[in-house]
Amino acid sequence: MKTKLEKTIVVGSINVTAGRAQRYRQLYSNSKWFDDSEYFTVKEDGKCLKIRKCGLHIPRNAQKFTSSRHFMYVSELPIGRLDFDPEDSSEDELVIYY
Repeated sequence: MKTKLEKTIVVGSINVTAGRAQRYRQLYSNSKWFDDSEYFTVKEDGKCLKIRKCGLHIPRNAQKFTSSRHFMYVSELPIGRLDFDPEDSSEDELVIYY
């Protein structure tokens, strides 16, 4: 059992590629972080992307991570590989600075 001081280190990355339309981005990752949840919420503030696992309640704006390990997102994210921030990310939420 983990104490409050222990924290799981989250490592990995997502690959961002151009989607079908100009502002569409396809996000892909083979990180094990995505293995135990199917739906995620995605928030962006212009400097970081936050991906949070949905629990029992799945909001209407949740993204579904497909079996081919990607989802589409409307954004102006930079294209390329974006690494998870190991200090700010947790078992429930990824933080990715760009």
